Amino acid sequence: MSPALPRSSMLTGPQVRLVLAMTAAAALVQTLGASFNYILDDMLRALGSSASQSDISRQMPTVGALLVTFVAGTVGQRLGSRRVILTCCGLYALGSAFVAVAPSMPLATTGLLLANIGKAALLVVALASLSASVRTSDGRATAFASFSAAIPFAYLFVPLLAAIIVESAGWRWVCVVWIAAGLLALVMVWLLVPPDGSSSEPTGEMLTPALAGLVLALAVESITQLSQGGPSAVFVLLLAACAGAAVALILAMRRIPDPTLDLGPLRHGNLVLLLAVLVLTLFANLFFYMTMALQYVYRLAPVDVALAMAPAQLSAVLGATFSGRLVRRWGITTAGSVLMAVVAATLFCSAALRLDSPLWLAVLIVSVYAAAAAGGGVAVTNAVMDTAPAGKDGAASAFRGAAAGLGTAIGVAGMTSIVILASSASLHNQSVRAGIDPSQSTQIAHDMAQGATSEDASSLYAVPVAEVTEIDDLRRRAYLEGFKAHGLVGGAVTLAAGVMFFVVRRRQERRSQDVDRIRDDKGAQGQ
Repeated sequence: MSPALPRSSMLTGPQVRLVLAMTAAAALVQTLGASFNYILDDMLRALGSSASQSDISRQMPTVGALLVTFVAGTVGQRLGSRRVILTCCGLYALGSAFVAVAPSMPLATTGLLLANIGKAALLVVALASLSASVRTSDGRATAFASFSAAIPFAYLFVPLLAAIIVESAGWRWVCVVWIAAGLLALVMVWLLVPPDGSSSEPTGEMLTPALAGLVLALAVESITQLSQGGPSAVFVLLLAACAGAAVALILAMRRIPDPTLDLGPLRHGNLVLLLAVLVLTLFANLFFYMTMALQYVYRLAPVDVALAMAPAQLSAVLGATFSGRLVRRWGITTAGSVLMAVVAATLFCSAALRLDSPLWLAVLIVSVYAAAAAGGGVAVTNAVMDTAPAGKDGAASAFRGAAAGLGTAIGVAGMTSIVILASSASLHNQSVRAGIDPSQSTQIAHDMAQGATSEDASSLYAVPVAEVTEIDDLRRRAYLEGFKAHGLVGGAVTLAAGVMFFVVRRRQERRSQDVDRIRDDKGAQGQ
């Protein structure tokens, strides 16, 4: 369940097996995320969940991933990556089994938490393992390209499989697929990855990495709550808890003689700036907003939307896979900068779409975006992991995972606000011209972002169903305005990220050249 390795001649035999095992394991543990939305409604109804239980189940993937990010980076480095990844595969399968047999929502939620902890920890440790084992620049380009193709590869097939299983056998059988995927990942890692060795380092204290994960999770949840409910009491409580956890982390870092949480990589090789680039690249999400556009603007049914987005999913796999060749040929700096420029260009092109634009043009734009975004992600991953000092690959991988989680949350919150603002302004102006009460325009724009139907929107306007068609036309134009705002703002932010990436990498390359020149001069003087 993983794409073929491109140019495997760049890797030794053991490295090929390692990349194959890590990529396959990463793809297999994506089965939960790729199919979760297909079973969620049926699962909630079958288990009789309350509104609060439903919200918690939706948040488990994010919370579970963020909590263990820094712990995973530590234990993988000290206990051995193979041991930890095998444990993660087992935890993923166990959590999936809990969901499959759950008689009530609390047990299903526990299973989701365990499975997502296993998945998140596996991704952090697997990337660190590849970085530590493959040291040549060409080999790293190949390894990171293959690993980055795992996620889009899983999303290419699993959603369709999940939809078929839910319709024919029920949602619990999708959970059985998760279990089988976890066990298959465990077997592949067991067979392909050599043992870590008899010795392992002490894990040390786990308080500081656990507190760092808690701070990250609470920060992301605070941003999410602010975007969904504004400055509510829940947001204030989450923000206060985040501040308290941050204070506790600072005190622990100062008072513990040898803290396990390693901040050393942040002081090396412009890592902070590269992580900022990663955050910026996640601000726009043309995948999501094009999916919404296909529903609202092109009026496609869900099945037709899935078929229309299939070329984009395939393009993401191809873009991630073949980006390794670009990195080897052009170098990390040029390849990453060019691919980010292409992403920005596709976002600007998406802003030019109109109500009468042909469907094939929209599919072409999102497909090019998918390929370039996946390839650009490979270059950024290369750059981030190249900054890791010897023996610090786990810490660098953890910081990368933390930046990805934070960037996704900021992107969702910020872009949702921008889209809603543009859509609601369009709805207000159209409603005034059409003689319809515009007072609910903001709420309807928010519902559009959540996927509400035109019939739901018409109920807010308190008009007869006969006027649903008119409201649907208003919604189409309004969403198109929000879609344009996403393209323009997202393109500008991505372009800025590309420029920042180029500047940071060029400065880093010049410093490396200066260090090499000084070393050569000293060597010549010694002779």
